[in-house]
Amino acid sequence: MNVGLCMGNRAFYQSVCTLLSLLAASLVLADDYEKLGAKDCRELAKQKQIMTMPQLFEVSKPLSSGEILDVVLLKGSRALVYEIELIDAEGVVRFLYLDARSGKLVTHFMQ
Repeated sequence: MNVGLCMGNRAFYQSVCTLLSLLAASLVLADDYEKLGAKDCRELAKQKQIMTMPQLFEVSKPLSSGEILDVVLLKGSRALVYEIELIDAEGVVRFLYLDARSGKLVTHFMQ
């Protein structure tokens, strides 16, 4: 068996899995949550309605060893949720969802 071919297939399948994860996450979020802009985030943090970015980074450290690529604040009818996009050591993109007020892991977003 050609090792290079196997590695190429592995990378392909990881890419497909990542793409499907992104699609699934966007479909779940599209119906129930809206993305808030930087101005809204600053105002909510100033009012102590949500964690600040430094607080968020501190809370998220023990939950994942990945590098943070992006953070989005999502507003739902009952919750404010931080969506944290991470890339792990193997290059796989993952998402972590934390309650923006408490920092607790939001499991209903997880697949």
